[in-house]
Amino acid sequence: MYPRLIQYALVGLSGVISQAQNRQANLVAESVITFGVKSFRLPPDKQDPKYLELYQSMIQGILEYEVRPLNSFYILSFLRYFSRQLILG
Repeated sequence: MYPRLIQYALVGLSGVISQAQNRQANLVAESVITFGVKSFRLPPDKQDPKYLELYQSMIQGILEYEVRPLNSFYILSFLRYFSRQLILG
């Protein structure tokens, strides 16, 4: 149905991650660590399996954010086509 949807989502995700990193900061990692420390009282300097869950949730959210406009476009296109078919009979 959406032959390039995964490709577009991954390109969007890589763009977000690459734009969030530079020599001074890694905003994706810093966001996950800060959220883990403040919300779950995780240690900022030690490994904890909960961090992997937070990364997973963040990446899933980014992917959903990138895919949502594409999904809306396809739904609107389908609805326009379907409504024309109903009107034209």
